[in-house]
Amino acid sequence: MAWLDSWNKGGYVGLVPNFSGGPKPKLGDAEREELKQLLGEKDAWTLKEMRILIKEKFNVEYSEMQVWRMLTSWNMHHAKPYVLDRDVQMMPNYFKKNLILKEGIS
Repeated sequence: MAWLDSWNKGGYVGLVPNFSGGPKPKLGDAEREELKQLLGEKDAWTLKEMRILIKEKFNVEYSEMQVWRMLTSWNMHHAKPYVLDRDVQMMPNYFKKNLILKEGIS
C-alpha cells in the first residue's frame, strides 16, 4: 500500500501531498503579454481565429477551451460572428434555403 509506505518512511509528514503545481504554461509571461497586445489590435476575434494566431505567431497549439480559459483569466471575451444584414442574395445556397424556410423570406 502506497500510503503505508509513505507513513513508514516519513510519518505524518510523509502523508501530506506534495503537488508540483501542474504543468508549465506553453506560453511564457512575455509571450502572453505580446498575445494580449495582438488581440487588442482587432475589435472582435473568434476562438478559432485566436488559435490560428497563436499557432502562427508562437508555434503553440491550444484548444478552443484553453484559449477561452486564457481569455477569461485576463477578463477578455471572444466574439461570435453573425450576419448583421440579412441580404439573402449574398448568402450561400444552404443558408438561403434554411432562412427562407424558417422566416418565410423570398
